[in-house]
Amino acid sequence: MTNIQAELKRMITEQLLFARRDMGLEGLGLAWCEPYTDSDKWKIEDFDVSEMMSAVTRILAERRYTRIYYPYTDQMKNPAFLRDYIRKSAEQIGYPADDLISAVEEQQESSESFENYLIRVEKLNLRLPQGDTIFRCSKCRRKHLYKAGGICTNTMCFGQLDEVDKKKDPFEKYGGYYAIQANSDENEIQPYRFHCEELTAQTDSEERPTRQRWFQNVILDNENQRTDEIDLLSVTTTMEAGVDIGALSIVLLGNVPPQRFNYQQRVGRAGRRGEPVASSLTLCRLRTHDDHYFSHTGEITNNPTPSPYLDLRSPDIIKRVLAKEVLFHAFPKHSIETSNERNVHGAFGKASDWSTNREKLSEWIKTQQGQIQRIMQVLTAQTELDLQNGTDELVN
Repeated sequence: MTNIQAELKRMITEQLLFARRDMGLEGLGLAWCEPYTDSDKWKIEDFDVSEMMSAVTRILAERRYTRIYYPYTDQMKNPAFLRDYIRKSAEQIGYPADDLISAVEEQQESSESFENYLIRVEKLNLRLPQGDTIFRCSKCRRKHLYKAGGICTNTMCFGQLDEVDKKKDPFEKYGGYYAIQANSDENEIQPYRFHCEELTAQTDSEERPTRQRWFQNVILDNENQRTDEIDLLSVTTTMEAGVDIGALSIVLLGNVPPQRFNYQQRVGRAGRRGEPVASSLTLCRLRTHDDHYFSHTGEITNNPTPSPYLDLRSPDIIKRVLAKEVLFHAFPKHSIETSNERNVHGAFGKASDWSTNREKLSEWIKTQQGQIQRIMQVLTAQTELDLQNGTDELVN
């Protein structure tokens, strides 16, 4: 659990709060991170301590000077690039540089948002922008939600900040595409869940059936539908055949499959069980195989179908089909009520009714031995398999 929490904290810091290339919260104009400050120890008049320390926090965190990345290191002083920023800010406001550096260090030493000059991300506060005024660097055009020292927090720039009304910004909407998507008041788009998981040969054997069930919107009473239900599965070729993941509306292939029947099997996953609209998209990589089929699409879509065959040497396949046939005959379609006709997991009733249905199944197996034997004879015809113990395994 500790490792999970540490990784989650790292991802939030790296991809949301202080993402590089101005893709963090402040770079998008959504919010900024403010550390705890002590105004009583701040002796510089007409210079907001919270703005200055917020700028210090942004600079350090974007360079990954946090306890997340240096959990066991004691940073005994601020790095040179931060001291350079403070000197530029001091020059801008007409204040002695060494005194401003000392004032910043005093705030760091007394604030619970810092530890040995490193950021403690969990001790930061999120502040929302007030009004339409922003501050943009005159050189690199980096955006800020506060003026601080009037100097750009890009330590490779240190340009001066210009005050801008973001509603009258002639260059672009502040924050760009991602900020617009986050503004539900403007675009009338409400946030929605997009839960993604992988289902590959490396997926734990106990977790695999659970993910298949969640992807098919089958949620048990002790589970949370809002968080557990899966919207997107990232799979490998293990999903090409033999695994039921329900009805699909979209299939996206990351490369061109080896042969036509592989392609047909994969894209054919979409549009089953009465789906009125289904789509498939294949991305062609920069390699000779993909390039060939990109130029000769008909070969991957319309080549003659090879003769099908069934591997009769696997007892697991025979037992699986036998179990399916027994369930099919034991539970006629009209005897089980289900509200989800598209979901194969609803074909044998609800999980809450299994105790009753299990007795019916056991009774059917005991009284229909002759029919089961006929099914096994059909399945094992022209094979060397002996499934005389198949009935016992089904009952158990």
